[in-house]
Amino acid sequence: MKKKKSVWPFRPERSIWSRINPRKKGGITGIFRLSRTSKAILAAVILLVGVFSAWLFLPFRPGGIEEANLPTSAFRHTVSVGGEIFIVAIADDTEEATRGLSGHPELHDREGMLFIHDAPDRYAYWMKDMFFPLDMLWINEDFRVVHIDRGIPPESFPALFRPPVPVKYVLEINAGAADENGIKIGDRLEFVAPR
Repeated sequence: MKKKKSVWPFRPERSIWSRINPRKKGGITGIFRLSRTSKAILAAVILLVGVFSAWLFLPFRPGGIEEANLPTSAFRHTVSVGGEIFIVAIADDTEEATRGLSGHPELHDREGMLFIHDAPDRYAYWMKDMFFPLDMLWINEDFRVVHIDRGIPPESFPALFRPPVPVKYVLEINAGAADENGIKIGDRLEFVAPR
C-alpha cells in the first residue's frame, strides 16, 4: 500500500509545532532548537502583540471613548472672544488636556473647551477619537488670538497642529464658529464673571 502524500504545504514532522510538541522527544525545550528564521518570526509576532496591547491601554485612552464624554455641567464657564460669548469647559490639568473633547458628541452652538497651560509654548494638538470638526483658536499669554486653525476634520488624526508662536491658551469650538462670529487674529479673550 502506498503512503498518501500530505496535502499540507509542509511535512508535519518538520514543522515548528512538532519541535515544541511535549509528546515528542525533547518536549517544550525543543523551541530552543528552532532555526534563526523561526525564532525571528516568533519574536516578531510576540513584539506585534505587545505593541498592539500597549496601544489599547495607553494613558490617553482612560477607560475608552465611553468615559470621555463630558457631563453637561462641565460647560459652566463663560468667556468672550472678540465680544462673542462662549460657554466652555476648562481643561487645566494634564489628564483633562490629554482627553480634551475626544469621544464627546458634537458641541452645541457657542460651546467649547478652553485649555489653560502653565507657561507659553508651541503645544501640539491632535484630533484623536473626535467625532466632529473643530476650529482651534491659539491665544497668547496677553489673551490675544495669535492664530486660528479652521475646520480641522477628525480624519486628520494623527496629524499634529501647532501655533506659529508660543501660546498659553487654546480654545476649541465647532468648525465654522470662528468665521460665523467674526473672530479674527488680535481679538481678546476675556473671562466673564457669572451673574
